Amino acid sequence: MRKLANADLVIWGGAELESFLPKPLESVGAADKSVAVLSDGRLTRLPVRGGTENDGHFWLMPSNMAAVAEIAAENLGRIDPDNKALYDKNAASVAGRMRALQRTGEEKLSPFKGKPFVTFHDAFAYFERAFGVAPLGALHIDAHHASGARALAALREKIKSAGKVCLFSEPQFSAKGFATAARGLDVETGVLDPMGAGLPVGAGFYESLMNGLFDSLADCLKRIDAP
Repeated sequence: MRKLANADLVIWGGAELESFLPKPLESVGAADKSVAVLSDGRLTRLPVRGGTENDGHFWLMPSNMAAVAEIAAENLGRIDPDNKALYDKNAASVAGRMRALQRTGEEKLSPFKGKPFVTFHDAFAYFERAFGVAPLGALHIDAHHASGARALAALREKIKSAGKVCLFSEPQFSAKGFATAARGLDVETGVLDPMGAGLPVGAGFYESLMNGLFDSLADCLKRIDAP
């Protein structure tokens, strides 16, 4: 709370993603100095599959992170005009890094477009849009709520029809449900981590997160083609 009260600027996702934050912002008088990036039209927004709400995993699209850097630079320049040129330079550097990361992802994943895989939960719509890959489905729509028997049976039928498939768990959650989904089927397994669990926080965190996704996806999809 002290950090919020003392901050000159608070940049956050928004109430739809960080629902715990509006009340603290109000209570310490920081609401007027906060910027919710998901309210800015420069970010690509995608709906949750099968629903009307927006998907919150916006960071899995590099162009969105370039937009976040631009939004941050604009607002920092507004409250600290003496350093506006530096903020703008840094945002331009981030934009260049995101374009390079986009190219890297396209190069690594282009051989695997159309290859079948299943994710732990439906978290990758932005990643799919950015890099042209598409899963057969997800074990869970919401990471915190297990799918019912009917949904699991339908997913198993999709996997059977596809032949050999990659199943991806996430390190933050038990892979127990995958054993049920995979029982008796021809699958390879891997891990996709959309949160970067265990990665060191620092200047290269985002590139490490995304390159980890590229490499994990490519590694497993190579194996389903192996003789």
